[in-house]
Amino acid sequence: MGPGEDLKPMVMICGGLDKHLDYSPLRSLVGKKVKHMIAIGQAREIMRSTFGDVVAVDTFTSLEEAVKAARGLPDQVNVSYFRRCAPALICLKIMSTGTML
Repeated sequence: MGPGEDLKPMVMICGGLDKHLDYSPLRSLVGKKVKHMIAIGQAREIMRSTFGDVVAVDTFTSLEEAVKAARGLPDQVNVSYFRRCAPALICLKIMSTGTML
């Protein structure tokens, strides 16, 4: 079994400041490994526009709202919270493949 093959789809809570990064190279990976994304902060609309056609994306203004929404999702397997979008997506890539971008 290769790196990340046993990684179950997750509910990913991410957000933070908009750092004007291009997240599109991670669309395929997010589509495979994230079953639901919950985005907060300045970057929430960027996350929705980048990943909204590959995974369900909800946006909230506060972490409290995001956590409440994640808890209410049916058949939740794994919830991961990353405060900053770029590190979150890099961590997802590392967990999946065992390598950096």
